[in-house]
Amino acid sequence: MLITMIIVMSIVPMQLGSQHAEAATPRDCVRITVAEELSSLNPLVGNSLVDWFVFNLIYDKLAIYGPDLKPRPWIAQKWDVSPDGTMWTLYLVRNATWHDGEPVTAEDVVFTINYIKEHEVGLWLDEVADIESVNAIDEYTVVIKTTKPIAFLDTYVFPRLPILPKHIWEKVEDPIRYPNEKPIGNGPFILREYKPGEYLYFEANPDYWRGKPYINCIIAKIGLTPDQAFLELKKGDLDIIVLPYEYIREAEKDPNIKVVISEDIYFDYIVFNTKVYPLNLKEFRHALAYAINRQELVDRILLGYGEVAHSVIPPAYKFWHNPNVRKYPYDPDKARQILDKLGIVDKNGDGWRDLPNGTTLEIEILTLSTWPPYVRMADMIKGFLEDIGVRAKVVAVEWGEESRRLHDRDYMIAIWGYTVAPEPSQFLSLFTNNPPPYWSMGEWQNQTYNDLFEKQKRILDPEERRKIIWKLQEILAEEIPILPIWVGYVVEGYRIDRFMGWIPMPMGILGIYNKLTWLNVRPVMPTTTTMVKTVTERVVTTTTQIVKGTETIVETVVTKVPVVTTVTVTPTTTTTQPTPTYDIIVPAIIVLAIILLVVLVLRKR
Repeated sequence: MLITMIIVMSIVPMQLGSQHAEAATPRDCVRITVAEELSSLNPLVGNSLVDWFVFNLIYDKLAIYGPDLKPRPWIAQKWDVSPDGTMWTLYLVRNATWHDGEPVTAEDVVFTINYIKEHEVGLWLDEVADIESVNAIDEYTVVIKTTKPIAFLDTYVFPRLPILPKHIWEKVEDPIRYPNEKPIGNGPFILREYKPGEYLYFEANPDYWRGKPYINCIIAKIGLTPDQAFLELKKGDLDIIVLPYEYIREAEKDPNIKVVISEDIYFDYIVFNTKVYPLNLKEFRHALAYAINRQELVDRILLGYGEVAHSVIPPAYKFWHNPNVRKYPYDPDKARQILDKLGIVDKNGDGWRDLPNGTTLEIEILTLSTWPPYVRMADMIKGFLEDIGVRAKVVAVEWGEESRRLHDRDYMIAIWGYTVAPEPSQFLSLFTNNPPPYWSMGEWQNQTYNDLFEKQKRILDPEERRKIIWKLQEILAEEIPILPIWVGYVVEGYRIDRFMGWIPMPMGILGIYNKLTWLNVRPVMPTTTTMVKTVTERVVTTTTQIVKGTETIVETVVTKVPVVTTVTVTPTTTTTQPTPTYDIIVPAIIVLAIILLVVLVLRKR
């Protein structure tokens, strides 16, 4: 009798609840860290970077941003726009469901837009303000009618506006105060547990309309310091982090860590209070710009992992970014000359420049006490200003206090930063003061700018619109109500012995717009282990047409059929090799030969 034994090892996901969240985690559960606590689980209210990261996992939107930061159809698989730009017809996918099993339909889209308008939800009201009506033509077709053409409906509103489940939210009378403690979304992950101050635990949605993600869960530890996060990455207790610049070199030496550098869409700047003399003088602002050595700030504070910013639209937005705006290279002599022409000179011989009325000029630099790079930047800027004879002092406060003082215009110059959305109007609007009243940054006013901003909002041709967007950047660079300082690079490190398939994009792998990376990341298989990975065979080819006919996306998703393989993984490769047949055949032949020999011997007897 011939007995054959086949031993097969397989990965079995562990069940992870609150009692296991800090215990050993399964191989297909990604462990990350988020810098701070959630501000809200309500997608109509939460507006921090952590909130947006969480919402990106839980909720799907009509469109998403791809690695090129251009919008791609998502829940809306395609859309058409009328020639006059006021009628948009959206065709939704037909197999999307909410986490409770209810289908995602056109009624959910109609409900969301009307609900925001009716309840005047401030965070999203601008996005829907110009929508005149929205109707469901059938279960999966939506028609949006606008009062005028909206150039950024598909580039800004569709990829950002959260779609709510009507069957849940229609019962919510106060959307602002609704805690949404157990959010029902339609995205690739379900929030199973949230323990404030400790972690968030997400499970992959098994019924996700694009197929269940390759990973089974995500654990996000809350509030680790950069030092703690790096130590946990080194030990293998975290799988991916944003690397502090001072640890990049050490991470690069670790054979188990891959370092990835991405452009950012966040930039830091100085905002000037243009209602305060002499900051209301454009020439004075020019003088301060020439006095500040921004390249030295990049080199010393960012350790070179960044670049000097000149425009308010970061270079990552290659289509919208204007590289030809006016620049202010470090030139303290030129700064002194400008101040001399303005009559801001040392009148009493004490070494400090005085205003024309004889009082000593002193610039207060407002900064964040809780963010070390801003404290260092403020100290260095103080030194640059003092080098041209301008007395300066640093006032460091907590985030809430600086935010209040910025809002109340209780400052002279302040260090701040902003994440610029892929739609340029989002940030450029902060310098307008057209009705309805806008919060113009630094109280700066310029009617030419206002008029051009309104004009570009109605131009549907991207090339024509870009010309105006570039002109707006030129005006801001000339007038400098804010002085861009730097765009820092996003540097991330991940364990190559744990996961593969990360998709870098501007703002990083862990960026708030990077949904695709969570659908593509997958476990690295154990070295030299025979495994069974059963995946339902599925081949889906989807062709979708982006509005205006500017791009066609053809996507093919092909999953694997059941196989038995030996998978070999090294720190630099993810190649799978089939089990050599002779490894099985040769031993089997030998065993068979022995059995036959025994049988022959027994017969002779």
